[in-house]
Amino acid sequence: MPRPEPAEYNHSIQSPKLCFADPELRSGLPELDSLGLPRAVSGAFASVYRMHCGRRKWAVRCFLREFTDQEQRYGEIARHLATAGLPYTVGFEFQARGIRVGGRWHPILKMEWVQGEPLNAYIQRHLHDQASMRRLADRWLEMMRALGRSGIAHGDLQPGNVMVVNGDLRLIDYDGMYVPALSGLPSHEVGHRDYQSPSRSASHTGSYLDNFSAWVIYLSLLAFSEDPGLGAHVAPDAEHLLFSKADFERPESSKAFRDLQRLQGPEIQALVPVFRSFVSKDPSLVPPLARDMHHHGASPSAHTRPLPSWIDEPPPVRAPAAADTSRRAATSPWGAADWMMEHLRHRTIVPVDAAQSRWVLSWLIPVACASLLIGSPFTAPVAASDAGGALGLVLLLLLVLLIRYLTLPDVSRMLAAWIELRVAEIAVWFARDALARIEERQRALGPSGQRLLTKLEGLQLDLDHREQEELCGLDRDLETTLQGIDAEEQASWGDQLTEIGQVLQDHQDRYLVAALARASLSGANIRGVSPELRRRLEVSGVRTALDLADIRDVQTGHAVDGQESLIKPAEARALEDWRCGVETGAREGMPRSLPPGVVGGISARYRNKRRGLERRRSNALKRATAGRDGTRRRYAQRRARLARCTLDARDRLERQELELDRKKAAWVETLRRRYAAADVARQRLDRCRAVSPRECLRSLLRSNK
Repeated sequence: MPRPEPAEYNHSIQSPKLCFADPELRSGLPELDSLGLPRAVSGAFASVYRMHCGRRKWAVRCFLREFTDQEQRYGEIARHLATAGLPYTVGFEFQARGIRVGGRWHPILKMEWVQGEPLNAYIQRHLHDQASMRRLADRWLEMMRALGRSGIAHGDLQPGNVMVVNGDLRLIDYDGMYVPALSGLPSHEVGHRDYQSPSRSASHTGSYLDNFSAWVIYLSLLAFSEDPGLGAHVAPDAEHLLFSKADFERPESSKAFRDLQRLQGPEIQALVPVFRSFVSKDPSLVPPLARDMHHHGASPSAHTRPLPSWIDEPPPVRAPAAADTSRRAATSPWGAADWMMEHLRHRTIVPVDAAQSRWVLSWLIPVACASLLIGSPFTAPVAASDAGGALGLVLLLLLVLLIRYLTLPDVSRMLAAWIELRVAEIAVWFARDALARIEERQRALGPSGQRLLTKLEGLQLDLDHREQEELCGLDRDLETTLQGIDAEEQASWGDQLTEIGQVLQDHQDRYLVAALARASLSGANIRGVSPELRRRLEVSGVRTALDLADIRDVQTGHAVDGQESLIKPAEARALEDWRCGVETGAREGMPRSLPPGVVGGISARYRNKRRGLERRRSNALKRATAGRDGTRRRYAQRRARLARCTLDARDRLERQELELDRKKAAWVETLRRRYAAADVARQRLDRCRAVSPRECLRSLLRSNK
């Protein structure tokens, strides 16, 4: 179903009591413009109205475009923001049956009204206050770090969606917001062109969406804090601050980049080249905003000694990381260590030349054997014989020759280099083993942390379910109570009418009796009734029409007070007709309503009863409201504790990740140094000249001569 046009919304919202389903909005009034019409701020996705509802003010977003997953998105965003508990967001409620336009219901977003000023208006007002601009830049950096830790991306960071409230920042307009639960869903917007990477498209989604625009605004604030003249063009309705889309598409001819390069601030000078390199990158490769980003890109030339060629060469180009790992890769201040590890992980230790090893061992083994033979107690008996003495002299000579050989400068240097290389290779092995253990801990940390966060999210859903059940139970109890009160109230109206009718009937009966009692037989002109019969009836006590009602008709006559008095049938009919005529006349003249005082008394009594019922209804509503508020407060406290636990868990996991990254970077550096030491030892061993035994004998003979 297509969404209404802004003019249709504007027409309907003029009658809040008729167009809104929300009770609070029904009682509110829209803010009006100079023409007396509702003031609307229309954008690409919604028209926003400000509603005054007593002491509270609400922003009502009426959607101009329809998305099938709109309710799902806002539900996930609301749950994640409630869990994160960030001070930079505002509460909202998605109402699927929100506003009626042209007889049809359409959804709205009821959001807390932020009483502040847009970021561009605040900048214009404080542009020449350099300290305020610097504080605003610091707060911007803090906000972006908090959003990153919570896995949230606004999706459309621009001055119109950032409010400054008492110096603090608040975000509004969550149409393009990303939270982890929306991973894999495409984005419905690509943000303002002057704050987004030129290569951003609807296929980009993830916690990295705000990285580029965060850099744009942060550098603009830093520039204004150093040179307010750069913000001379900023107006309350300005589209951009310092950069525009053209600056990102053609950075080589950009005036904004030239203006930044002439600033003298060390932070600006360090960050501008870093940000300029992001312009040509895919948005998923832009790292989060970090003030010390320039420290992580130090050139290897800063080292005091030359590094191997595999460290000096640039890191290989790799495919963008998946959305779920981009945050961790981006937040690691030692991200440059990964490409180094790719090289170190596959590098093998180059062994020493086998010929050299065998040559050294060929001299070490005889030395050891000769030493054992000379020092052994078995040499004494052997020395007693001539053969044994000759063998001992030969061994002694060999030992002397070996010692003299080992004391030669070239041989001693070669042996020292060989031992140094072996020690360096063992140190490299230990460093690689330590790195492997750290990587194993990093691989295990991700799933364990995800399980913990999933468990906390399950607890959050369980709290929501239990709260909903308790609220539904309170609503059912209230409905039962109100139904009982309504039944009693309805019955009171019936009882009131019944009592008034009964009292009126009694009043009419008394009137009829009085009228019959006033009709006397003596003065009545009744045809067919003789004076003698009247006399007998009067003697018998029948003097009025009321007394005739006690006469019992019999076949032979009538009996009056138990005494039989013969009355002719014609006379009896005449008396009965007379009495009926008197009764008919009395009924025609009897009162048709009660006196006002009587009716007022009855009505007042039942009115008091209904007032009591109304008090019971009011008390029931108050108890139900108090019960609902108490339940919401109780569960809000539980959710707050759970949110703190979740935040602590996220912080703990992030600290563990950073600590492992720090250790990994330290071991990478250690491994680099140990590889360098092994290379130096290998080169030293390669330079050593091998000395043969023949040359050794010649050297010894020359020395003896």
